[in-house]
Amino acid sequence: AGGNGSQQRGNGGGSTSGNGGGVPDGPGMPSGSGIPAPPMPSQKNAEVASAPSDVADSRDDDVVARQLREAAMDETDPVLKEKLWEEYRRYKAGK
Repeated sequence: AGGNGSQQRGNGGGSTSGNGGGVPDGPGMPSGSGIPAPPMPSQKNAEVASAPSDVADSRDDDVVARQLREAAMDETDPVLKEKLWEEYRRYKAGK
């Protein structure tokens, strides 16, 4: 009898990565790590991540201006937050 032995070998996919999709696991990327991606700036707390009304949008920011803006938006201490916005304004005016 031996005719149905090939039907009992499993799914036939041959994938051993455990991720179920047949896509190889990348280095440092364990399968099913469950680590969420960091939030996008628009998903941050609206109270913390808001620019003063006198600060223009960030479309033309270079790397340094973007870092100053992000630091100011993320800061929770109001005194330090205002100092960061002042530094951002000075940097943008000096360009």
